[in-house]
Amino acid sequence: MGSDEELYAQLTTLKLSDVTASNINTVTEPIHLQKTNEESLKTTVLLNQATFRLDGGPIPGTSVIETTTVTDDTRTVIFQPEAGSVYALNTAGALATNPSSANYTMYISNAPAGGSDLIAFFYDSSDDGTVFFTDDANWGPLYVDENTRLEGKVGGTVDAATWQLNLYRVR
Repeated sequence: MGSDEELYAQLTTLKLSDVTASNINTVTEPIHLQKTNEESLKTTVLLNQATFRLDGGPIPGTSVIETTTVTDDTRTVIFQPEAGSVYALNTAGALATNPSSANYTMYISNAPAGGSDLIAFFYDSSDDGTVFFTDDANWGPLYVDENTRLEGKVGGTVDAATWQLNLYRVR
C-alpha cells in the first residue's frame, strides 16, 4: 500500500452506500503512520467521513435488533461487536414466558465468559411478560466495542426470557 490511488482502486467497484467498515479497514490496515503516507492518510479520513464513520452518530443502514433467549438463570452474552466496530445501545427490553418474581440484570463486561470484570447497569423485577428497560436505566449512550460485551441474567421464576436490544453502529 502506498498511494491514495491504490485505496480508490480497491473500492472502485462499490457504491458509497455499499462500502462497509470492513472494506475500509481492509484497504487501510497496512498504511503506516509516517510522512510518506500523508496522502493515503488524508484519503482514509475522507473515506471515513464519506461513509459517516467519524461524526459519532449512527452509520446509515447499521441499526440491528439482537435477540437472545434464555431458559435458566446463568449470565448470558447478549451482544458482542465484531472486531473494529463500536455500537451504541439505543434501547433494550425482554419478553418472558410465565414470569413470577422475575428479575432482569444487564451487564457490560470485559471479562472472559463467566469472569467477574463486569458492571451492572440495569436491574428490574417484574411479573409482567413484557419488560421495558426504562425508568432507572438512564444509561445513554452506552457504547460497546470489541473489548466489551453486553450480558444479561434472568432470575426468579421464568420458563424462558428473550432479551431484545436495539443498537446502532457508530464506528
